[in-house]
Amino acid sequence: MKLVKSLALPLLIALIFILSAKNAEASNLYLIPNPQNLKIGDKTQVTIKLNTQEENVNALAANLSFNADKLEVEAINTTNVFPILAEQAIEGNLIRLAQGSVNPISGDVSIATITFKVKGSGSANLSFKEGSAAPRFTDSSDSLNLIQSQGTILNITDSMVINEAGPSAIPVAIQTRSQTLSFVSIWNLVLNWFNS
Repeated sequence: MKLVKSLALPLLIALIFILSAKNAEASNLYLIPNPQNLKIGDKTQVTIKLNTQEENVNALAANLSFNADKLEVEAINTTNVFPILAEQAIEGNLIRLAQGSVNPISGDVSIATITFKVKGSGSANLSFKEGSAAPRFTDSSDSLNLIQSQGTILNITDSMVINEAGPSAIPVAIQTRSQTLSFVSIWNLVLNWFNS
């Protein structure tokens, strides 16, 4: 009994170390915003990336929430890393992507690029939600560490450059002036031709 007790503590510590090491190697999702500081009316792209941390996976479900009062989804372009597209949907403030592959996928890969149109000021938070998963190729168990998956915050100002006379006032004035100069130039050429 004394031998069992003396072995129990080292075995427990070894088990905790193995489980925590496995958790640290679990795959995770993260976002690459471009650009991060925005103003109302801008369009911006956010790339979803998956780092498998040397795991082999054969599918991915990415549920990404965003502030629908500040951002509007204009387009979702998936890569061919996971060539089987099972789901691509927008439900309120949640983007749902589900993709798969018959071959194992590993590494740090780009999954999709989302184009947003900015419609409100403040901080827009993008984060991965429950239901996201990256099943292992070997046994379909989930390799995704949702806690270590990283979202991003987009900072949006409400300043828009608006000309009080209207956006086309300056170009129209320039265009009118150039047309007047062209007409005068042509008239002078005609007069010079007749006088010569």
